[in-house]
Amino acid sequence: MLILVALTAGGFLLQGIALLMIARRFKAAATRRQKVLDDLERRADQLMAQAGLLFDSLKPLSVAAKSVSENVSEMVEIARRRTDEIDSFLQEVTEAVRCQAGKVDYIVTDTVQKFEQISSTIQRDILAPAMEIASIVRGIRTGFDYLFSRKRSTHLRPVSQDEEMFI
Repeated sequence: MLILVALTAGGFLLQGIALLMIARRFKAAATRRQKVLDDLERRADQLMAQAGLLFDSLKPLSVAAKSVSENVSEMVEIARRRTDEIDSFLQEVTEAVRCQAGKVDYIVTDTVQKFEQISSTIQRDILAPAMEIASIVRGIRTGFDYLFSRKRSTHLRPVSQDEEMFI
């Protein structure tokens, strides 16, 4: 019984540690992703500003500046799509972790129910008959004690009757 409880507690502890580590990894990944996005946005803003200056200063090269601007916008869009994919992936992993937590809850609940069934079976099938056998043995012992004590008292009674007659 204690072994099952210890195994269950150990399982909970390991799963808790695993979930904590997964949560930390997700947080670190989200932080890195945000840093990358911020860096990309900062760079994109810098590139856009530089492209604007270039466009203003070099009117004949405005077509090239438009191309650079479009490329930068496309890079930002690609970065956003990738971050959306990462977010989607993280949501799927989170859902899988929740599903596994539900399965763990089911396993623990099932284990506790089986443990309770085993305890009641032991109580019903082993302890109750053992108590009945002990009661029967006690009854037999009491009967023997009564029989043996009665024989002793019959030997003592005639002596006590003789004494009563003397008085």
